[in-house]
Amino acid sequence: AEHILLAVFSFEIAVRLQRCGLRFFYQRGDWFWNWLDAIVVFGAVVDQWVLPCVVYLQALAIGPGKEQEAPGGKLGQVITMLRMARLLRILRLVRLVKHMPPLYTLILGIVEAMEGMFWVLILCILVLYAFSLMGVNLIGPRGLILNDEVNPDVASIFNGVMQSMFVLFVAMNGEF
Repeated sequence: AEHILLAVFSFEIAVRLQRCGLRFFYQRGDWFWNWLDAIVVFGAVVDQWVLPCVVYLQALAIGPGKEQEAPGGKLGQVITMLRMARLLRILRLVRLVKHMPPLYTLILGIVEAMEGMFWVLILCILVLYAFSLMGVNLIGPRGLILNDEVNPDVASIFNGVMQSMFVLFVAMNGEF
């Protein structure tokens, strides 16, 4: 299935290049997507079709039964990056969102909700910090409330601010 899709994408790039020539790469408004498509398809062609042929030809040249080192190194890193660039094609869907008003409204609502969630996160951090600071100063190893009568296990929980913030966070989430 991947080879079929690669053939379709390769055909699409070839037709667009035939139709537009080199203007394909610097058309106003679409140049980024055109370059992205060309790079992704080129990388996929190298990865799916050219490299297996090179490995096969190397195996024929070396002969059967002889060890050969695995293809990789810098070329392997480049191919891995090109594989990851395929995921960027998903970004093309972002352009479609603006043409669907209900979906666009939903996404705007989610973004606005995330802004509110940011402030909830800040508030939680501040509250956890304040209570962990109180816990360290009142209950910790040199606490003001229990002085020498503190249980060593409790004192170890409120040993430092960051550790007590974590413990309070776990307790806040009901995992304690």
